[in-house]
Amino acid sequence: MIRVLLLAALAAVLAAVGWLTLARAPQIALLDAVAVPVAGQPGVWTVGLTMRNEGPPDRLLGVRGEGAAFANPAAPGLAVVLPGGDEAQLAMDGAHAMLSSDEAPGTLVPLTLLFEGGGALSTRVRLSEAQAMDHGAMPGLEADPAPTVALSAPNGTGPDGFAIALQTTGITFREVPEGTPHVPGEGHAHVYLNGLKLGRAYAATMGVGSLPPGNYRLTVALNAHDHRPYLSDGVPVTDSLEFTIP
Repeated sequence: MIRVLLLAALAAVLAAVGWLTLARAPQIALLDAVAVPVAGQPGVWTVGLTMRNEGPPDRLLGVRGEGAAFANPAAPGLAVVLPGGDEAQLAMDGAHAMLSSDEAPGTLVPLTLLFEGGGALSTRVRLSEAQAMDHGAMPGLEADPAPTVALSAPNGTGPDGFAIALQTTGITFREVPEGTPHVPGEGHAHVYLNGLKLGRAYAATMGVGSLPPGNYRLTVALNAHDHRPYLSDGVPVTDSLEFTIP
């Protein structure tokens, strides 16, 4: 009888440990991690990857790895938040990671992302021969008249997620294959939350996932099919919405 009770107690402990392991399983997936060389900076690579979050919102604190660094020049002082139930990307035109490596293209380099709630999540980044596309350094595209964009949250912002609306003039959103040349009056929008790229918008509405308390700045920028930013008198065509989640 004592042996049976001991075995039952051990089974209960193992079940509890298994439940805890399941509860702590990462709900953020790191996908399509590729690093491309930065022009004019030998051995320097910029990392692009998708973060798919099937759990609650989490703050990205930085990166770890040999020669790795993290930067968010567009939104200094604001937390880099990955919305819950949503996706976002590390990309050169937003919050991004950099690598210093003398390895050859095709090499897989380890990289770890550090999240406040999700802990350390690791992936392997493939070094690519393709050159980095630096949207910020690209020559802009002047149009006459220049397109316009106005960003709003028609039903308000909130911690459980919300919808944003893009009111535009002078541009038609159209999703086209990568490499499509510029077509006047067409393009897409890039959407950023505190500098983190949430993705491209090809429609007048887009959803934002759940968010923790904090201060936020949503920004939308208009881009041509070839990713050149639309300009108005030399200034990128953008609009921003600032809000606070209490």
